Amino acid sequence: MQGAQSPFFTLRRTRMKMRFREDGTFKIMQITDMQEIPAISKDTIALMERAVLEEQPDLVVYTGDQIKGYGVTYKGKGEELEREVAQTIGKLLEPVTKRGIPFAVTFGNHDCQVGISNQDQFYHIYKRLPNCIGEQAEGIDGGGTCAIPIEASDGSGRDVFELYLFDSGTDAREGGYEAFDPKIIAWYRKQREDLREKNGMYVPSIVFQHIPMREYYEVLKLVDRGEKGAVRAYRTHKNEYYKLGETCGAGDIFLEPPPASRNFINFHSSACLSVHAANPLFSCRISLIVFPFSVRHFSSRLSLILLQQQNCQYNHEYQKQHRL
Repeated sequence: MQGAQSPFFTLRRTRMKMRFREDGTFKIMQITDMQEIPAISKDTIALMERAVLEEQPDLVVYTGDQIKGYGVTYKGKGEELEREVAQTIGKLLEPVTKRGIPFAVTFGNHDCQVGISNQDQFYHIYKRLPNCIGEQAEGIDGGGTCAIPIEASDGSGRDVFELYLFDSGTDAREGGYEAFDPKIIAWYRKQREDLREKNGMYVPSIVFQHIPMREYYEVLKLVDRGEKGAVRAYRTHKNEYYKLGETCGAGDIFLEPPPASRNFINFHSSACLSVHAANPLFSCRISLIVFPFSVRHFSSRLSLILLQQQNCQYNHEYQKQHRL
């Protein structure tokens, strides 16, 4: 596989286009929170090598904290800092880039703490690596905010699915996390409505971001401290206690609440996937327009998402039925 490119993308006008496979599937590998230093863990590389080789994804999405920006090993580098960070990122992504697999990237709260802005990392490092897709959203500061359409498998060029990546910010000075940039929300809504006008209905989509939305707490239930199974929350929900809400399944696991941003986002998307912390103990899909897809956790840092093109039509029928 080394050096071979996935057959499920094409180059058009110097921009890479994603499309569903002939069997109607599209596999996304999400990698998050590696938080690596220049002396990269051999286990990290081994995991990525094995996962990519076994799963052969059509697209890899890095959702932040690729590097341990606050780590002491990056301090005192001076003019050599960007070169050191670029070398670290290049090695981290090599299991993907050497196989010619397309990838997209957004950022977490620790990436910019290294002393290089997300914008500079995006353009000076990631965009210089082979097969980095996604163009920074016009009018949005920084890097790692983009929209990536996925075309139908029939070669018609129709966009039947959309992926969004959002730079969800960093730590707030007063504690917790920065409020979500309202310009990103406005940009997203315009993208969504433009696609709706073009297609006659909403195009199913997934949002990838690092810091979880406050909406995640809508699937949790606030309870008293002494209630059996109550889990203590922190940061923006300091000293509050939660359990899984009524909409969660019997087999769901909840050991730690998600560290959420400060403001509500109110997406009109199929789902929002976000992973924060190197060992996430709670993950949830917020489904606002029904679109079935499968998510499999390969490890605490790596998940696989399998999209089915036939579900796009199911989604359209659902919208018609509910007049969305």
